[in-house]
Amino acid sequence: MKNLIFILILLNTFGIFAERPVVAVLEIDNKTAGKNKLSQYDAELIADMMRDELIQSQEFIVMSKEDMESAIAQHVKKSRQLNKDKNYAIELGKQISARFIVSSHIKTDGKFFRIFAEIIDTETGKSPRSGKEKFAMDDDSKDPAIANLIRQLLGERDESLIPQKPKKSEGQIACEEARAAGSEQKWKGFLKYYADEYPECVQEATKQLEEIIFHKAEREDTIEAWQEYLDEYPMANKRHAITAEERIAKLKKNASKSTSSSYLNPKNQGSEPLPDQSGAMTEESTSEVDGMLWSPISGKRLTFKEADVYCSSLKSGGYSDWHLPTVDDLKTLVQHCPNLEPDGACRLSEDSGCLLARKCLNKNKCRCSGSGKYSKLNDAVAIWSASLNSSDSQEAYFFDFGSGKIEVQYTGAKAFVRCTR
Repeated sequence: MKNLIFILILLNTFGIFAERPVVAVLEIDNKTAGKNKLSQYDAELIADMMRDELIQSQEFIVMSKEDMESAIAQHVKKSRQLNKDKNYAIELGKQISARFIVSSHIKTDGKFFRIFAEIIDTETGKSPRSGKEKFAMDDDSKDPAIANLIRQLLGERDESLIPQKPKKSEGQIACEEARAAGSEQKWKGFLKYYADEYPECVQEATKQLEEIIFHKAEREDTIEAWQEYLDEYPMANKRHAITAEERIAKLKKNASKSTSSSYLNPKNQGSEPLPDQSGAMTEESTSEVDGMLWSPISGKRLTFKEADVYCSSLKSGGYSDWHLPTVDDLKTLVQHCPNLEPDGACRLSEDSGCLLARKCLNKNKCRCSGSGKYSKLNDAVAIWSASLNSSDSQEAYFFDFGSGKIEVQYTGAKAFVRCTR
């Protein structure tokens, strides 16, 4: 009897019979297919399990498998018709003195199996009870599923036997939230706080962050953004790394050729003259601010290397120990801008060792929010500092006193110079 299970049950627990019923269990209607197809051997094991569960209930008499098959053989020669005709199955139940039959089948559901069974009254043709369960082909899942199937047919259901879905950990929840948001902040938060708790998501988080930072660099297309990508993911994606290196090289080359950047242009210098530094500087031409002596601003824009040589070779005003100012030195020249003044919100500092552009040069805090003259010496142009970006020795910081901000720039670009001592 292929592809069918019939459990013939007389259940006094339904309150519709006076005596203990007789139960007969037939083979399973196996509707599984493909690589997850249930074998006939496993189907018969499940049928045996169902018999055992019915016996243990002590609510009915269970016909043995041998007696059941013998009774069917006496009445039916072509049992294959059972697969096609429900009415024929009911008639068979009557012939072997069964008031109730339970028709069951199994289907494949991905990696799981679903079993369905319904009780059919052979006198009325109605189904007073039915049940269904889902299980994997292992004892931990299969045994409770079959037990619960029988309990459903008896009008009971033991929830304690149903395999419960494990509660999600905080790490799993954080991973799912990051996956739904798809944001840099969420993925970084997961890696920072939940990587150890839920390692299954670490690889996904790392890959997603790499993509986010790369596309962020594409949008901004600045040396700083591309360098941030390479600093964080130097080996994550070879194709992306090559793109980042090529863009950095091209941007640096363009910067070294540029002579028209607004923050390097002296047109907004104001009324202060730009003295010729080729001759000796008089002591009267120097300026003292908060105990530091400053030279006049250079007469022309210089590269970073030229600016460094300019200051170190300067011998004038009775002094020969001039040098290029650090970002901390230039902060002492700032006015009307609390963010850039010493101890302001801008973290960038040579003294504290915070010179990594992507972490210390916060664009919202390393700029002025007001308007006006930001230099105590009335400068309104970009002035080189001696401080280098700690992630790239080919980049240095300058103060743009015209727009009130600190920028990082390729050392081949040009800006003005004020030396200090």
